[in-house]
Amino acid sequence: MRSGNTDGERVVADRLVTWHRPVDAARAGRVCSQAGCDTRLSIYNSTERCAAHHQFVTIIQRSTGQRLA
Repeated sequence: MRSGNTDGERVVADRLVTWHRPVDAARAGRVCSQAGCDTRLSIYNSTERCAAHHQFVTIIQRSTGQRLA
């Protein structure tokens, strides 16, 4: 790419470069690991449980001691 070459408002370039990161995908057809739950997990959900059974962690700031949502 040539840099610094401008023609009025346009920028002159040899080629356009884009950066794509591959999307992480899990195995298709997985089911939530919670006993009695038959929810099929998305290939984009890398956890073993569905959103209803996922264990969320509460973060507490050390400086103020307040809980964050």
